Amino acid sequence: MPVKLPDEFEEFLLNLDTAEGKAWHLGNLRTYMAGGGYTGAAFQTLTIEGNGPDHVDVSDLAALWTLSVPLAWEQSKALLVTHATELSMLLAKLPDRPLASL
Repeated sequence: MPVKLPDEFEEFLLNLDTAEGKAWHLGNLRTYMAGGGYTGAAFQTLTIEGNGPDHVDVSDLAALWTLSVPLAWEQSKALLVTHATELSMLLAKLPDRPLASL
């Protein structure tokens, strides 16, 4: 069954296809990534060195919190403990490529 995108997303795409729209969105993205008071701007900076992309750890949960994605303790435990080995094996099977290319 095909997925129906919200009308707002269609409007977003149309706006993005104009020079004014691109400039507006790029300006917002620059402000956001510069730390303009938005918690999600810290998403990529909350990492623990050395754990690698195939391992979920507390810094990954902190990154989710910056994006306002709350996890119950049961979900956190499942990611960090209960299913950690299985999850790491599954992540290792994914191709290593930039998220934007997906």
